[in-house]
Amino acid sequence: NRHGQVGQPAGDEHHDDNLPYFYDLQFAEDEKPNAVSCGTNSNILYRKGTQRAVVIGNNTYGQLCCGHKNGLNNLEGFGEWNEKVPWFRGEQGGIKEVISGNMHTIMHMDNDNLYAAGSNMRGELAIGSLTSPMEPTKITFFKDKGMKLKKVRAGCSFSLFLTEEGRVYGSGNWSTGAV
Repeated sequence: NRHGQVGQPAGDEHHDDNLPYFYDLQFAEDEKPNAVSCGTNSNILYRKGTQRAVVIGNNTYGQLCCGHKNGLNNLEGFGEWNEKVPWFRGEQGGIKEVISGNMHTIMHMDNDNLYAAGSNMRGELAIGSLTSPMEPTKITFFKDKGMKLKKVRAGCSFSLFLTEEGRVYGSGNWSTGAV
């Protein structure tokens, strides 16, 4: 919990560190998260089909998609996504899945749009550059080529994309044979 990723405030002497920690996000019933994506020392709890998420933990590369690189823990508060965050404006549909890699995140939307943020030092975001954006940037490669994706997965400095036709595309760290 060095980065606050499990939600437990530092120095909570009333909690046994070896037991799960409950933190009440106090959402309305129809906004409660129903999915979670765990990265390295960070978490994204989200509600499928909506644009609602809560993020917490390490954010060194902007992988929590909040537009900054500040870490988030239960002392400073959680980060939130909703329909008002700049990168969602105009986006139709909700989140289908959030995929967390080592220090990067990819969002697969219901309308098959893809967005990525965080570390891109090895091209793991598939955005056509090595820029590491702090706010999600649209991945256009697959839609530009008329491809629909079935699955997206992320690892340590790489991402994999499986098309509905069964083709696998990789982006990221080629130097160590990761992709």
